Amino acid sequence: MPGNEDDPKILRKFSRRAKIVKPGDIVDIEGIRVALAHEPYELKDNKSIDFALYGHNFKVIEKGLNGVLNINFILPQSKRVIRVKYPDGTNFERGYKVMREL
Repeated sequence: MPGNEDDPKILRKFSRRAKIVKPGDIVDIEGIRVALAHEPYELKDNKSIDFALYGHNFKVIEKGLNGVLNINFILPQSKRVIRVKYPDGTNFERGYKVMREL
């Protein structure tokens, strides 16, 4: 899924083997159904998925793994999630930018 600053046409040109998905699309990765979005409102149906991956705010939703709050690792065989805290410097810089409205 392209990021906020990514141009899908350029990605297609240079990533011919990659599948580019839209926000809200559901993909199957090793038997795990994952919904992908930038923000939670782009997710359509959380009932048929194992996880929803998103970010851009601090909201927590059912089945959601917010990439702003943690680095999330999904172990495929058990579907166990390991959440790793971002380094303090990363969170400090984010807070600084939020406070300065950048």
